[in-house]
Formats: sequence, structure tokens, C-alpha cells
Amino acid sequence: MSVNKGIIALVVTVIISSFSFYAGGLWRQKNLQVAYISQREILELEKIRIEKEPSGKKQLFFGNPEKAIEYIEAIEKQMQTSGTLVLLVDSKIYGSNVRSASTEVHKKITEELGGRDK
Repeated sequence: MSVNKGIIALVVTVIISSFSFYAGGLWRQKNLQVAYISQREILELEKIRIEKEPSGKKQLFFGNPEKAIEYIEAIEKQMQTSGTLVLLVDSKIYGSNVRSASTEVHKKITEELGGRDK
């Protein structure tokens, strides 16, 4: 009889643990924020910035595209937190708890490379 009680206690423990993991997964999923850095959006913002420049200074990322890529990767790592997933994407992502970080990333890049706020 004590073996049956032990088995029942084990089954109840497994069921309660399963519900706890399931509920915890749902809670984490609802609190997860997704930010994306879009190549297309950054290039569009850079195109707008270049159009405003005088004709002699029209260079993509102030002539430093490799440095801009390094900044994007560094900013992506800085933005990663326990509740935020940051993705580097080609175009756009749709969904709940999803936002674009491309504008703020482009602003940081132009501040670093251009030495001014644009």
C-alpha cells in the first residue's frame, strides 16, 4: 500500500511540475519583446540622409560602410536583454510585441560616424 502512495505522489508531483513549466513558458512568451534591425529600413534612412548632404559629401555611411556594420552588430548585442530578443533582418517583421529599432540604430551610427546628431 505504501508503494501505491509513493507512485501516486510521484504522478501528482509530475503533473504539478508540468503545469508549472507550462504556465512559466506562457508567462515568458507574453513578456518577450522582439526588436528588429532592418537592413532595408537602415538603407532607406541612409538614402534620405545622403539626399540632404551637399553634392561633394554624398557617401554611404560617411564613406565607412564596414564601420557601420560593426556598429550595428555592437548595438544589437547591447540591446539584447533577458526580456528582449533582437534580430538582424533583411526587411520587416510583423507580430505582437515586435518593434523596429532601425531608426534608433541609424541615429547612433550617424552620430558615431558623422560626429554629429542627424
